[in-house]
Amino acid sequence: MSIRFSQTLLIFTLLGLAVGCNTLARRGDSGVVVARRAQIRSSTAVVAADLLEVNRGDAVEILESLDVQDPSDNTRKERWLRVQMNDAENTEGWIEARNVMPEEVLEASSDCLPIEAAMKTL
Repeated sequence: MSIRFSQTLLIFTLLGLAVGCNTLARRGDSGVVVARRAQIRSSTAVVAADLLEVNRGDAVEILESLDVQDPSDNTRKERWLRVQMNDAENTEGWIEARNVMPEEVLEASSDCLPIEAAMKTL
Protein backbone atom coordinates (compact mmCIF):
# COMPACT_ATOMS: atom_id res chain seq x y z
CA MET A 1 0.00 0.00 0.00
CA SER A 2 1.50 3.37 -0.96
CA ILE A 3 2.31 5.97 1.67
CA ARG A 4 0.11 8.56 -0.05
CA PHE A 5 -2.88 6.20 -0.01
CA SER A 6 -2.24 5.34 3.65
CA GLN A 7 -2.13 9.02 4.59
CA THR A 8 -5.34 9.73 2.68
CA LEU A 9 -7.06 6.76 4.29
CA LEU A 10 -5.97 7.90 7.75
CA ILE A 11 -7.26 11.43 7.17
CA PHE A 12 -10.64 10.17 5.99
CA THR A 13 -10.82 7.79 8.95
CA LEU A 14 -10.19 10.64 11.39
CA LEU A 15 -12.74 12.82 9.60
CA GLY A 16 -15.23 9.96 9.64
CA LEU A 17 -14.77 9.57 13.37
CA ALA A 18 -15.35 13.29 13.81
CA VAL A 19 -18.55 13.23 11.77
CA GLY A 20 -19.68 9.88 13.12
CA CYS A 21 -19.33 11.04 16.69
CA ASN A 22 -21.35 14.13 15.78
CA THR A 23 -18.93 16.32 17.67
CA LEU A 24 -18.30 19.64 16.01
CA ALA A 25 -16.15 22.22 17.71
CA ARG A 26 -18.17 24.25 20.15
CA ARG A 27 -17.48 27.18 22.40
CA GLY A 28 -15.53 26.11 25.46
CA ASP A 29 -14.00 23.06 23.78
CA SER A 30 -10.31 22.46 23.66
CA GLY A 31 -8.63 21.16 20.56
CA VAL A 32 -5.33 19.98 19.17
CA VAL A 33 -3.65 21.20 15.98
CA VAL A 34 -3.45 18.27 13.55
CA ALA A 35 -1.80 20.08 10.63
CA ARG A 36 2.01 20.06 10.44
CA ARG A 37 1.90 23.87 10.54
CA ALA A 38 -0.94 26.37 10.48
CA GLN A 39 -1.43 30.07 11.12
CA ILE A 40 -3.49 31.80 13.76
CA ARG A 41 -4.79 34.83 11.84
CA SER A 42 -6.27 38.19 12.81
CA SER A 43 -9.51 37.43 10.94
CA THR A 44 -11.01 35.05 8.39
CA ALA A 45 -10.29 37.48 5.54
CA VAL A 46 -7.92 36.48 2.74
CA VAL A 47 -5.70 39.46 3.60
CA ALA A 48 -5.68 38.86 7.38
CA ALA A 49 -2.40 39.16 9.24
CA ASP A 50 -0.69 36.03 10.53
CA LEU A 51 -0.43 36.33 14.32
CA LEU A 52 1.22 33.06 15.28
CA GLU A 53 2.38 29.84 13.65
CA VAL A 54 1.19 26.68 15.41
CA ASN A 55 2.41 23.13 14.97
CA ARG A 56 0.92 19.66 15.17
CA GLY A 57 0.14 18.78 18.76
CA ASP A 58 -0.31 22.38 20.00
CA ALA A 59 -3.36 22.80 22.24
CA VAL A 60 -5.94 25.53 21.62
CA GLU A 61 -9.07 26.69 23.41
CA ILE A 62 -11.99 27.01 20.98
CA LEU A 63 -13.92 30.22 21.60
CA GLU A 64 -16.21 30.33 18.57
CA SER A 65 -17.02 28.54 15.32
CA LEU A 66 -18.02 30.38 12.15
CA ASP A 67 -18.87 29.28 8.59
CA VAL A 68 -17.45 31.73 6.05
CA GLN A 69 -18.11 31.91 2.30
CA ASP A 70 -15.22 30.37 0.34
CA PRO A 71 -13.63 33.28 -1.57
CA SER A 72 -12.76 31.05 -4.53
CA ASP A 73 -16.14 29.27 -4.76
CA ASN A 74 -19.32 31.04 -3.62
CA THR A 75 -21.21 27.74 -3.45
CA ARG A 76 -18.99 26.47 -0.61
CA LYS A 77 -18.31 27.53 2.94
CA GLU A 78 -15.23 27.12 5.08
CA ARG A 79 -15.44 26.61 8.83
CA TRP A 80 -13.16 28.81 10.92
CA LEU A 81 -12.51 28.65 14.65
CA ARG A 82 -11.71 31.58 16.89
CA VAL A 83 -9.14 30.17 19.29
CA GLN A 84 -6.93 31.19 22.15
CA MET A 85 -3.46 29.81 22.65
CA ASN A 86 -1.93 29.09 26.04
CA ASP A 87 1.20 31.11 25.25
CA ALA A 88 2.66 34.07 27.20
CA GLU A 89 0.48 36.54 25.27
CA ASN A 90 -2.68 34.37 25.27
CA THR A 91 -2.79 34.91 21.51
CA GLU A 92 -6.34 34.94 20.19
CA GLY A 93 -7.27 34.67 16.52
CA TRP A 94 -8.78 32.56 13.75
CA ILE A 95 -7.70 29.23 12.28
CA GLU A 96 -9.31 27.04 9.63
CA ALA A 97 -11.23 24.26 11.39
CA ARG A 98 -9.66 21.57 9.19
CA ASN A 99 -6.39 22.22 11.07
CA VAL A 100 -7.84 21.50 14.53
CA MET A 101 -9.38 18.37 16.00
CA PRO A 102 -11.61 18.82 19.05
CA GLU A 103 -10.12 17.12 22.11
CA GLU A 104 -13.23 14.99 22.70
CA VAL A 105 -12.94 13.54 19.18
CA LEU A 106 -9.33 12.59 19.85
CA GLU A 107 -10.31 10.98 23.15
CA ALA A 108 -13.22 9.07 21.60
CA SER A 109 -11.07 7.83 18.75
CA SER A 110 -8.25 6.68 21.01
CA ASP A 111 -10.23 3.49 21.68
CA CYS A 112 -10.16 2.67 17.98
CA LEU A 113 -6.89 4.15 16.74
CA PRO A 114 -3.75 5.24 18.54
CA ILE A 115 -3.75 8.95 17.57
CA GLU A 116 -0.12 9.61 18.43
CA ALA A 117 1.01 6.83 16.10
CA ALA A 118 -1.43 7.89 13.41
CA MET A 119 -0.36 11.52 13.50
CA LYS A 120 3.32 10.57 13.17
CA THR A 121 2.56 8.96 9.81
CA LEU A 122 1.08 12.15 8.32
